[in-house]
Amino acid sequence: MKPPRQRVLRMLIGLLILVVPGSAAAQLRYVLDPSATKIHFEAYLLGLAPVIGEFTRFTGALAFCRLHPERSQMNVTLDASEIHTAAGTYDRTLQGPDFFDAVHFPQITFRSTSLTMTLPWRADVEGWLTMHGITRPIVLYLQDDLNAVPGRAADQGLVRFSVRAIVVRSLFGIDRLRPLIGDEVRLLVDGVAMPRVAEGKSECEPRQN
Repeated sequence: MKPPRQRVLRMLIGLLILVVPGSAAAQLRYVLDPSATKIHFEAYLLGLAPVIGEFTRFTGALAFCRLHPERSQMNVTLDASEIHTAAGTYDRTLQGPDFFDAVHFPQITFRSTSLTMTLPWRADVEGWLTMHGITRPIVLYLQDDLNAVPGRAADQGLVRFSVRAIVVRSLFGIDRLRPLIGDEVRLLVDGVAMPRVAEGKSECEPRQN
């Protein structure tokens, strides 16, 4: 029997969608499925032509608190050196010192701080984004679609989700070629989460910000 939509959304946080069996007592951990998750970004050249890129190496994990979803904790890490654009046109430029500067700042990280349900199938996830050596607050807008993952066994508990966010790159010290290339960058995630049972207590500890 599938859990109701409201129950499913309470198990969403950050870049993950959670599906928790009602009888589960252990602390639950979910991870991003890298083979099925796509993390894209796009900025506009002269406000007209989109420059679209993709992060191809990343990890994400969530410790979910069954009785206190607000205490759930999630971390996502992107590899700044694994950025790819169509035909590789802007790969080296974006990875280089004028933009992400992946040599000196190899990782981009997100750590959630709160979850607010806005609709039964949507949530706002607030947290800290660290990029280019600078940490700023950000809000991710998350939505589940509750569709089965094609070609994957239903009993694996895999669920699709999407995330949208706006990142103002100049706030992170990445201001090269403004306003030729827009300051606002759209983050687009079409993902799949996989369940993992974690060791430890059945409830998460109070958050330490």
